[in-house]
Amino acid sequence: MAFGLKKKNKDPEKVVSSTANEADNRAPDQVGRYPSAVHVPALESRRYLWTARSYAIALYLSLIVNLALASALFMLVPLKSVQPMLVTFHPKSDQVVKVEPFARGTNGFDLMTEKMIAEYVKFREEIISDEKEMAERYSNYIYNRTNQQIFPQFQEEASRTYNEFRTRRLVRYVDINVVNRQGGGYIVEFETTDSDNTGREIQKLVWQATLTVDYVPREVTYSEQYINPLGFIVTSYSKRQKRQ
Repeated sequence: MAFGLKKKNKDPEKVVSSTANEADNRAPDQVGRYPSAVHVPALESRRYLWTARSYAIALYLSLIVNLALASALFMLVPLKSVQPMLVTFHPKSDQVVKVEPFARGTNGFDLMTEKMIAEYVKFREEIISDEKEMAERYSNYIYNRTNQQIFPQFQEEASRTYNEFRTRRLVRYVDINVVNRQGGGYIVEFETTDSDNTGREIQKLVWQATLTVDYVPREVTYSEQYINPLGFIVTSYSKRQKRQ
């Protein structure tokens, strides 16, 4: 009898290898950092693209911030004024300082102005027996608070009145009654009391002074900056006696 004989595979390693390859083709290996089904070079390109986009966005935001800061600095430029200053090595008492005017519109501006006007009128019209004090008032206080164009007129009137009172041995005390603002100037009503060297009252008169004032910047020495620190200046002055 003829029997059909099947030829056996005598190499078992080849059978296992062939079976393993078929299994690998049916189910690819999914283990590892990058799956075998993913195209790795494409992922790297994608990462580079996102990095470039991030840098571009950061650069754009930085540009916007810098433009905003530049605009803010440009708007602040008019508020900054350059003033040349001279550096000296002289003593402080010889240095020149700038006296800035009192800012209008601040709280108490009108009250401060009225107070200084009352003090100015009192020092200008009062005549006391202390010659040293009178010289200090005229040459220091009144001089630094009076416009230089009208100061000679004051000197002439004050010298005539002062010499008359010294000859008669009289003194004059001033009491400020009221300071009112009228238009662009001020009206001061004050009372003078003339007495002799014994203190006996000679006469009492009521006056009305009309004056205009301003606050102006000045350059004075370091030692003089406290004489008139606010730049208060009387620009015009006149007075008349009121009828009683």
